[in-house]
Amino acid sequence: SKNDIISIIRSVYNNTQWHGIATFEHTEHAENKEKKQPEKTPLLPIDAFPEQIQDFINEYTKVYRTSRDYIAGAVLSSTALAIGNKLLLRGKYDNIPTLWTAIIGSVSGGKTHPLNLCLNFFEQKDKIDFEKYQKDQELYEIEQQKPKKERDFSVQAGKHFQYIVKDATPESLVRIHQNNKRGMCIYRDELKSLFDDYNRYNKSGEESNMLSSWMGVSYVVNRAGAPPLRIDEPCIHIAGGMQPDLLKVFAKENRCENGFTSRICFIYPDHSE
Repeated sequence: SKNDIISIIRSVYNNTQWHGIATFEHTEHAENKEKKQPEKTPLLPIDAFPEQIQDFINEYTKVYRTSRDYIAGAVLSSTALAIGNKLLLRGKYDNIPTLWTAIIGSVSGGKTHPLNLCLNFFEQKDKIDFEKYQKDQELYEIEQQKPKKERDFSVQAGKHFQYIVKDATPESLVRIHQNNKRGMCIYRDELKSLFDDYNRYNKSGEESNMLSSWMGVSYVVNRAGAPPLRIDEPCIHIAGGMQPDLLKVFAKENRCENGFTSRICFIYPDHSE
């Protein structure tokens, strides 16, 4: 009968050792289980920084009430730019400390100001050098207008030494790097715009060149009707922000498979949505 079957099952369930079978573990229904709390993301370590820098990071976090990771990541990015190609990391591979940084957070989450603050030093240097470039270029153009016999050939065309690049074609990027062989940074408030730019120049292979530059492999641009442009020891950093909902952009165009995404240092603290 039905009751006999139920009794047998209960006997087996309560006395599994008598029947030589494994014990049953009591499980709760899914709705009765407590929701498992997500593991807390550890903060970006700052112990390697000098004490003054650690104090600055902690004070910034306190004053602006934002994630410590944002300002720590910005300091790390600006430090990499300051080092440029003047330091070589030797190991299985020899690499310069190139850093591609993506700070992830909501529109009003405070992700933009830390990078602006830490990169402002380089922005000011670019501004001063641009003013010098304009003066040098003006003198050069005046000299070029003179008859050839009267020209002072020691007056050269102006050259702009630039650290921060916000918008550039592949050709102009190489020319900027030729004037600044130490190292430069492609900086975008929103990194999505950088990916939107890739391959807009007749499928130029700019993203592939960037992958090579990260490894210190020569960066070359060839165009029909123009001489080739080449940087033998590129040092190109990337820094910028992105909203969490747009993270899927990193996975498009096979960026996960070709290693582009793996080269990015994501600064994505808890509660940054």
